Amino acid sequence: MDFGPRTAEGLLTVLPPSILDHDGYVVLVPKVDEDGNECDGVKAPMVAAPLGTYTGWNLLKRGYGHGATSWLTKGSYIPFPDTPDEMKITRDPRKSILERYGSCNAYIGKIGEAAELLVEQRLMIEEDVDRVVARAADWGRPRTDVRLPKSLNRSVERSVES
Repeated sequence: MDFGPRTAEGLLTVLPPSILDHDGYVVLVPKVDEDGNECDGVKAPMVAAPLGTYTGWNLLKRGYGHGATSWLTKGSYIPFPDTPDEMKITRDPRKSILERYGSCNAYIGKIGEAAELLVEQRLMIEEDVDRVVARAADWGRPRTDVRLPKSLNRSVERSVES
């Protein structure tokens, strides 16, 4: 994009900018796994044991940057289907929440494992593990209330409180 001849000085004189090469602007994004989550980098527990696809970027709407990425502070969250039936109906190729975890307890266990791994790698302090595990019951709400059996959620809430 051409913002004018004084762009190097920090002065944008052509607004909106003119598009120099419609076909040559390539948007690069990180390599992703089968769920659409980034493969590399430090994974927060909620990304290591995901309830959906998390991106650190968004593409802009046509007419507002022609496929350029928006500010990197704005990401997307695309939730997984709740059940295999929903997966079929929506034709979502990602495994459902029920297939992944089966219960709220199993999900919270995966969050705990991910947090402990970060502690082993010296990327999280031990005292934060209990906080992360306690918050796992609330990640993705209200969707987790729908995805996982209520009786399991209540038993997890009691165990987290004690």
